[in-house]
Formats: sequence, structure tokens, C-alpha cells
Amino acid sequence: MTSNINYQENYNKLSGTRQMVLPLDYGLMISDDEPVRLLDAVLEELDYTELQRLYSPKGRKSVVPPDIFFKVYCFAMLEGIYSTRAIKHQCQVNIQYMLLLRGYYVATQSLATCLFNAFLHVYRQKF
Repeated sequence: MTSNINYQENYNKLSGTRQMVLPLDYGLMISDDEPVRLLDAVLEELDYTELQRLYSPKGRKSVVPPDIFFKVYCFAMLEGIYSTRAIKHQCQVNIQYMLLLRGYYVATQSLATCLFNAFLHVYRQKF
């Protein structure tokens, strides 16, 4: 005869019920005088056709549009963050970066590739 008695304590069980609630719009939690709002408004007016040409129509399409990458990178530079890993971390935990991303997920490799392509293009134009 087998018994169903559990002699080990379950330490993973949460006491009570918990539910994580996030707002549908991140912009509701960010005040109107934050620099991210001004940066988003200014960069929205720019023409990104030259930046769009850096992406080849052949092959796999980028997960995040280049104009959103540019906004994220500019905001990171404004805050003094230059490492792609640190930018990716901020995109995961900082709600201001989430506002700029508009629901897209940023991978470190795709961010580094986008920045490399943009700087390589600028370098070729100058020299």
C-alpha cells in the first residue's frame, strides 16, 4: 500500500495569491516633463530614409525598426550609457526605454549590428 503523504516542505509555494499588473500604456506612468518625452517628440520629426537604406531588403528582417533603435541609443547616450549590454538591460527594466521601444524586444546582437552598420556608413561617407 502506497501513501500520499509528503514529508518535505514546499518552500516555493507563495503565501496568498499574487498577480502582477502592468498598465496598458507605459506613457501613463511617465510624467510630461521627463526628457524621454521631448527626445521622442524631436526624433519623431526626423527623416530616417538614409538609416532605412542601411538595412538590406534581402535576408532576415530586423525585429526592431532602425528608427526605434536610434531613439533608444540616443536616450542611452543622454543618460551616459554606451555599452550595448547595459542598453539592453535598461530596455528590460526601465520604463522610459519601454516607452521608446513601443513593445519591441531588443537583443544585444541586433543592437550592436545596427550601431555598427550606422557608424560604418557614416565613416564611409566622411572618408
